[in-house]
Amino acid sequence: MSKIRRKLAVFLVVVFLMVTFVPSVFASMPAVEGYIDIAGHWAEEAINKWSEKGIIYGYNGRFNPDSDITRAEFCAIINRIFGFTEKSSTNFDDVKPDKWYADDVAIAKKAGYIAGYGNNLFGPEDRIIRQDAARILFTVFQFDVADGLVYGHFEDNSEISSYAKEAVAVLTQKGYIFGYQNYFKPKDNLTRAQLIAILDRIVAELYNKPGTYSGIETEKNIIVSSDEVILENMVIEGNLYLAEGIGEGSVTLNNVTVKDNTFVNGGGENSVIIKDSNLGRLAVRKPDGKIRIVASGSTKVSHVRLNSGAILKADNIKTGFDTVEVLEIPEGQNLVIEGDFEDILVTASNASIIISGGTVNNLTISEEAFGAGIQIAQGALVRTLDINAAVNVEGQGKIVTANINAGNVTISQKPYVINIADGIEANIGGKKVDKSTVSESSKGGTTPGTPKQEWTLVWADEFDGDTVDTSKWELVDMGGGFGNQESQYYSPDNVTVEDGKLVITARKEKHPNATYEEYTSAKLVSKFAKKYGRIEARIKLPLGTGLWPAFWMMPQDSVYGGWAASGEIDIMEARGRVPDVVCGTLHYGGPWPHNVHTGKDYVFPEGQTINEFHTYAIEWEPGEIRWYVDGVHYQTQTSWYTMGSEYEETYAFPAPFDQEFYMQLNLAIGGTFDGMQLPPDELFEDPDNPVTMEVDYVRVYELTGRPYKTPEGAVVPVEPLPDNARTPDATGNLVYDVNFEKGIKDNQEGIDDEFGDYWNYVHNAQFGGEADVTVEEIDGNNYAKIDVKNKGSQPYSIQLEQLTTLGIGRWYRFSFDAKADKIRTLNTKLGGGPTRGWTAYSGSYTVDLTDEFQHFEFEFQMIHETDVLTRIEFNCATDTGPVWIGNVRLEEIDGPTVDYNAPKEPLSSGNHVYNGAFDKYSIDRMACWNVEVTGANADIYVPEDTRELTVKIKDGGASADTIVVYQQGIQLLNDYGYKLSFDARAAGDRTIKVAFTDIEGNVYVPASEISLTSGMKTYELEFKMEAETDYNSRLVFMLGGDSADVYIDNVELITTTFHVDPSVDLFPLKNGDFSDTSGEPWATYAVEGGVADFSFENGEARISTTVLGNNPWSIMLAQHGMKFSKGVEYQVEFDARANVPRDIEVILENA
Repeated sequence: MSKIRRKLAVFLVVVFLMVTFVPSVFASMPAVEGYIDIAGHWAEEAINKWSEKGIIYGYNGRFNPDSDITRAEFCAIINRIFGFTEKSSTNFDDVKPDKWYADDVAIAKKAGYIAGYGNNLFGPEDRIIRQDAARILFTVFQFDVADGLVYGHFEDNSEISSYAKEAVAVLTQKGYIFGYQNYFKPKDNLTRAQLIAILDRIVAELYNKPGTYSGIETEKNIIVSSDEVILENMVIEGNLYLAEGIGEGSVTLNNVTVKDNTFVNGGGENSVIIKDSNLGRLAVRKPDGKIRIVASGSTKVSHVRLNSGAILKADNIKTGFDTVEVLEIPEGQNLVIEGDFEDILVTASNASIIISGGTVNNLTISEEAFGAGIQIAQGALVRTLDINAAVNVEGQGKIVTANINAGNVTISQKPYVINIADGIEANIGGKKVDKSTVSESSKGGTTPGTPKQEWTLVWADEFDGDTVDTSKWELVDMGGGFGNQESQYYSPDNVTVEDGKLVITARKEKHPNATYEEYTSAKLVSKFAKKYGRIEARIKLPLGTGLWPAFWMMPQDSVYGGWAASGEIDIMEARGRVPDVVCGTLHYGGPWPHNVHTGKDYVFPEGQTINEFHTYAIEWEPGEIRWYVDGVHYQTQTSWYTMGSEYEETYAFPAPFDQEFYMQLNLAIGGTFDGMQLPPDELFEDPDNPVTMEVDYVRVYELTGRPYKTPEGAVVPVEPLPDNARTPDATGNLVYDVNFEKGIKDNQEGIDDEFGDYWNYVHNAQFGGEADVTVEEIDGNNYAKIDVKNKGSQPYSIQLEQLTTLGIGRWYRFSFDAKADKIRTLNTKLGGGPTRGWTAYSGSYTVDLTDEFQHFEFEFQMIHETDVLTRIEFNCATDTGPVWIGNVRLEEIDGPTVDYNAPKEPLSSGNHVYNGAFDKYSIDRMACWNVEVTGANADIYVPEDTRELTVKIKDGGASADTIVVYQQGIQLLNDYGYKLSFDARAAGDRTIKVAFTDIEGNVYVPASEISLTSGMKTYELEFKMEAETDYNSRLVFMLGGDSADVYIDNVELITTTFHVDPSVDLFPLKNGDFSDTSGEPWATYAVEGGVADFSFENGEARISTTVLGNNPWSIMLAQHGMKFSKGVEYQVEFDARANVPRDIEVILENA
């Protein structure tokens, strides 16, 4: 451990350089350029440098470099370097007030780096000796003493006085002072040149004038002794001194790294600003305690030591202060803490500490800190308060856990959890408590909410009226399962407002408008929507199997496509049968079945349940969503994506969570969230204990205390695999028994503990599926043959499964061969079991089978927590009849690399331009587009709000080609016709040019001049590709030659030449005349309340409906696996009749 010497040796006199001059003019003599007596002197360069800084003076054109300096002269130099100005109220007896050095000696005495000879004598005109100079330099520069410091470098070490031995050793080890042929000569006088040389070796730069200084990398130390100084882009291996000469002014550090110590002795309430910097240790000792230190951006400070009052602020900081140690706070001074801090340790007695806002995770009061006063202001939060001395804690702020290990402790507020050591009595919330009396009072209730000093309330419902405020909420009046096979009908009759609370009541009853639903409940949808902010509600949830209460959000406009492409935010969901757990989840990815979800459970402390009021909240910022329960932050998500409805181009992060979402409160019954379980009837039989979800309030806040965060892109970190993770075989395969030599185990209910290492046949009884499962050899390879006799009620009624391991952040390739005895589909996925909510880790893949083996291959990233019980699932009950599955492989692979300039196949829409809407792929939304600016000046970017290419032109240059935006990798086929279209406008009337070239710039289509106006219009350009086919051509926009800004959007290039490949099936729908009375390949569905019989006879499909169900798709005739080809126009036609007038719905979809 290194240590800082803080106490001054009483032996010190004063040491350092001054020139021989007329003493009466010493204090005001200006620096002299070109001393006539230093030319060729070994210290010439250093003398000139420090003379120019105004630190040393000569006289009458001479410097006298080899003259000795006095102790008073040395004080004057030290004072100038550090900017010391405050004088001691008393001086030494031998320092006469009329002497030129009287003030400098008084200043040195106040600064604490001299003590005199004793008997209040200083000897100001004595020559300073080398050991005294070493001791003073060691003290005033506060050098660390490293472990293993070697003493006795010199032959005359015994002659060095004890008070100077450590100083001489440290300065010698650092290379600041040297000896004479292995002798130090401690009693020799120090010359002016020697002092300057030592000073120059210690200090790389002294900034004693206002200004901006940058680009320094040094192993030495740097001193700042002036206000209005900015240091930027520096690396300092030694110490940084923010000296008293700064006064009450300001200093800014911007991208500065200090490897050793940063000493703060100057600066005022105008602040020391530390931006995006990395400081090893920060020591604060401001004499009057009036200093404000603000850390922001990516700043990291490993350790802070405070020996005076200060304001210490963490301003929207990413890493911040690791540890703050409070060593001394003089009487009359305060330490004020603002922002979020990890650990604060108080060892100072009688210290006054104010936590004015933010969150302190751990505040420890040590045994030495008796008499301290801690004020936690309203809006501030201390998560853990460890008290080991008699202290007083007060204020309106919140404390989650207080651990009290000392007597005479007073805490005016009541912490949520109180732990008191044996034999200790404390005053908590105005009451005396001890270990026995506090145990019950500290359980239950609600923990404090997250501090809201940064958040401003913008919308709320406190439910203070007699009825639901329908200007704020829409009451849902419908059933239908809501895509989750829920069993309730939502009725406005099940909502009341009582005693300042919203009450949703679930009942075992059938609503008059219900079809199959046997329960009623309620759901409220807010008419208010918000993009980003803090959303919270205080809610009490019911207990009981089959209950599914939720507080969640959905997009106001599904701009990215159907669920879940446009996202879903679950602030809180709970399973009534699990009383101590709630869930926070995001849904995203693509439209079902390509949706994924990620989330985390919050487990309540022992003794708490969901059946008490708790505050559930999210803090939603661009690229980051944080979940809280009772102010406890338990989850942060920063990685998600959406592929949109097309499931082809990924939208730019943070889509889909960059749109307005509305809120929902509901209490569902049954459904997929908890495995289709329904409540027992007795849950509803006690009229005195109805099944209710109670909401105290719902509040929405805007972030006003700081800007919202700037998103940084979605990254899922790779974590080490646990010891019990499955290891791949010699071929890298994470699937065992690929050849089915171990057979297929009948594991009907799919119990984790019964899987073993190999293949399992899972056919859960509740779904009613039946199949014959065997192993069949075909062409020398074994295949699993699953012959479905009864497909049951779900596609997963019949499953072939094996357990494996998927690790978070890792990429995998999953592949297999499969066939059937006809055209049909097979569904497969890799996902979690019941403990993971059946989450699909890989997404869900539906493949089209024929009667020939095909190879299928998918790549995906595991974005969920590592699961050593991952299920490889083949869901075979999409149809009846046999399927064969084999050669299954799962292998870890490197993540994909993206070359946005590579040749690109046209998109399924026919568009040859990728990211033509400037809203895809990269966070700057400029992916696939390149920029070249030569001889001009322009800023080219895509704003988040407009999502159009924006070209802000400062200097348009001489011609159109000085500002170029182009896309490479465009496919142009010989003799094909094309049409380019795009939307564009300009700040004023002007022209731009558009061309198609090869990568060398050779033109395929001559540049077309387009006249723009201030209104956004669509422009079109048609051409024929006369040159040879080029799969890597460029579309070029030339935007220079004019100073008017340009805006471009919705760029599209399509072919106007119709060509159908011979392999295209022009009639993809089969058995459309129903001549095959088996109905193949048509599929029939009666789901979600629908009841019907299907038959195929007389060239017709006949659907006899008994119960319609709640949705158009409750009764459905469908054909899957049709292959459509881009560029081909299809027409759907059919004949239909009914025995009564009615409507039907016909849909073509890619799900």
